[in-house]
Amino acid sequence: MRWLTLLMRLPPTPTRHRVGVWRKLQRMGAIRLRAAGWILPETPETTELFQWLVQEIQSFRGDASLLHIDRIEDMSDEDLTALFHKARAESTRPSSTAAERSARKSTV
Repeated sequence: MRWLTLLMRLPPTPTRHRVGVWRKLQRMGAIRLRAAGWILPETPETTELFQWLVQEIQSFRGDASLLHIDRIEDMSDEDLTALFHKARAESTRPSSTAAERSARKSTV
């Protein structure tokens, strides 16, 4: 399997650019790979999304590089796929904090 890796650096201010890029990466389903970059399986759709994001980062005076890679030396495709499954499971887990607070208030 081929993978896309986005390496980027954004200026510290304004912070809205950092937050906006982070949110877009989350919506794309990208996962953080060891604090070095963001990774997605390579498809025509993900390639286009990352290319668009590279342009946006550069418009914010940041640096961004898009790498097309065949493998990561110490990780199998199964390991990477498991990271995506774990990230999806965490992101789709219902947030029960508001419900828990409400339940605690009603029992007090």
